[in-house]
Amino acid sequence: MSIGLKLIDAKISFGDEIVLDRLNLSVPAGESTAIIGPAASGKSVLFKYILNLLDGHEPNIKFLNISNDNVTIEPGEIGVMFQENALFDSMTVADNVSFQVLNTLSYTKSKARATARDLIRDVGLSPETANQYPNELSGGMQKRVALARALSSKPKLLMLDEPTAGLDPILTFDICNLIKLKTQLEKITLLAITSDIQVALTYFENLIFLENREVIWDGKVSSIKHNEDNPVSKFIRGE
Repeated sequence: MSIGLKLIDAKISFGDEIVLDRLNLSVPAGESTAIIGPAASGKSVLFKYILNLLDGHEPNIKFLNISNDNVTIEPGEIGVMFQENALFDSMTVADNVSFQVLNTLSYTKSKARATARDLIRDVGLSPETANQYPNELSGGMQKRVALARALSSKPKLLMLDEPTAGLDPILTFDICNLIKLKTQLEKITLLAITSDIQVALTYFENLIFLENREVIWDGKVSSIKHNEDNPVSKFIRGE
C-alpha cells in the first residue's frame, strides 16, 4: 500500500537564517506531487528535511496511507533518487542497484543480484550494462541506474530530486515516462523536486509552489489551466 505524508509547522533554519518557516503541506498517498519554486526557495532543503538528512532538525512529519493517518516507516519503504545520481564510481551497475537491498534489507547476494538484473531490464538497459561502471555510461543511462536503485526495495514512496536536471528534451521525455510508468504500475506515491515547470505540469497530478519561505499555492495541476490569476500561472509567465 502506497504512503503519503504531512508536514506540520516545519521550520528549517541555519543559525539566524530562516530557510522555511512554519511549513504545512500534504502529499496524498498513491498520487504524484511536484514541488516547484524559484531558485533559493528552499526546495532542496525541504527534500533533505523530509529524509531527515539535516543536522539539528527533527522532521515533524506524519506518514499516512489510505486507511491510516499515522503509519510507521519501515526500512526500504522510501526510495530516493538524488539530483547527481549518487552512484558509487567503484561499483558496477549491478552492485549499485543491489546496494540498498543487500545492506539495508539483508537480501542474500543471489536475491540481490536477481533483483538488480530484473530492474536493469525494467528501466530499459541491456543486460551487459550490469557489468559496466557509472563513468562508462551516458547521463541518461546513469539516471536509469539511479532510478533502478531507488526502486530496488519496492518502496511505497519514491522521492526524486531534480530527476531531469542536465537531460536534453528527448531524454527528459524518456525518463519522465519511465518514472510515470513504474510508479503507476507499482502504485507508488511520487514526490519530486523540480525546476522544470513543464515537467511538473505534464507528468504530475499535484503541485506545491514554494516562495518566500512558505507554501504559496498547492492543488491539482488540472486546476491551474482554469485560473490564470493563481500564483503558479503568474510564476510561469514570469510575473
